[in-house]
Amino acid sequence: MDWTTFDRKIRLKASEKDIYEAWMNIEILTKWFLRKITPLEVDSYPKLKEGDKVIWDWHNCDFPQEVEILKSIEYTSANFTFGHGMEVHIDISRQDEFNVLHLKQVNIPTDEEGKFNYYAGCKTGWTFWLVNLRAFLDHGILLHDTTLGPREDLFDFSNT
Repeated sequence: MDWTTFDRKIRLKASEKDIYEAWMNIEILTKWFLRKITPLEVDSYPKLKEGDKVIWDWHNCDFPQEVEILKSIEYTSANFTFGHGMEVHIDISRQDEFNVLHLKQVNIPTDEEGKFNYYAGCKTGWTFWLVNLRAFLDHGILLHDTTLGPREDLFDFSNT
C-alpha cells in the first residue's frame, strides 16, 4: 500500500476547455468548489496561472489554505500545492466520447495523521468534489451546501 499518493478519475461530457476553466478561472472555481479565493498577487484575477499564489477559503469550514499554481498547460493540465507539502495534479484527456479528469494527490505524509486526514480524508473529499464538478459542468447543478457556515461536524455529512 502506497500511502504517499492516490488517484481519482471521472468522465465528463464537458469540453476540455470547460473542465480546465473550472479549475483555473476564479469565478468558476468559486461556483462549484470554494467560497472565496484571495489572490496574493494583483494579476491573478480572473484566471490563475503558473506561479500564482492564492488563499482558498472553503464553504462550511474555517480553514484558509495557501495554494500555489506550480504548472498550468491550458486545457490539458495543472498542478498546485495542497497543504503540508502535498501537491495535486490535474490532467484532462479524451477517452471515447468523454473527457477524463484525472486527479492525483502526491507527497502525502505517511504518519498516522497523514494516512487518516490526507490519504483517506482527501481521497474521500476529492471523490465528492469531482462528482460535484460533474454535476455542475454536465448538468448545471451543485451538490454541496453553502449555507451551513463553519461546522464542527462537517466531515459527518456527504454534502460538504
